[in-house]
Amino acid sequence: AAFRRGSEVRRTLKWERTMHEASHAWLEAACQRISLEPCWPRSVQQFRTHVLNDETTVERVREAKPDVMVVFSTSLLRTPLLAIPTYGTLNGHSSLLPNYRGARSEFWQCYNDDQRHLGITVHLVDPHIDSGPILFQLPTPSTWPTDPFHLRAMNTLSILEHYPQVIKDHLAGKIVPRAQGPSETKLYLKRDVTMEARVELKRRTVGP
Repeated sequence: AAFRRGSEVRRTLKWERTMHEASHAWLEAACQRISLEPCWPRSVQQFRTHVLNDETTVERVREAKPDVMVVFSTSLLRTPLLAIPTYGTLNGHSSLLPNYRGARSEFWQCYNDDQRHLGITVHLVDPHIDSGPILFQLPTPSTWPTDPFHLRAMNTLSILEHYPQVIKDHLAGKIVPRAQGPSETKLYLKRDVTMEARVELKRRTVGP
């Protein structure tokens, strides 16, 4: 299959692998520097599911009677699940909302050469895609141009660092949620990241 691909596609896949490995190593080292555990503490009970919105998962969460749910990089949550926590569900999103709602924000920021909306947002989750009221935002400083893999690693670290305090402040009633305004960018879905777009991003970033 690799030989049947065009040379440009093969170069793009190789570039993506290299960038992904480098960003993963960077994030691991950054987590070690701030003494962030690489996995869940043993004292934390776990329940693993492949389908977030099925009845079994919803019932398991309902039994836990959570004050709040916290998500990051997850699929769309449906109303039966969102209705459970007393103080709502928080999501960490890797852009300055309302811009770059949806999937692969970093990819499209690099693709569009857009530095204006680099950052993280913690917002309340509603049944729509990344449209709930905002609780916290912080720009992500980055050298430019960069690649979406390193930018994703930087955003992930920033969310991990700031999420705990935002959760505490939200539960304590110290944050007044603010509604999102209109977006300057489109809603991006996973299917928008085509191979053609990936090849074009590589070309725009490092050349043919």
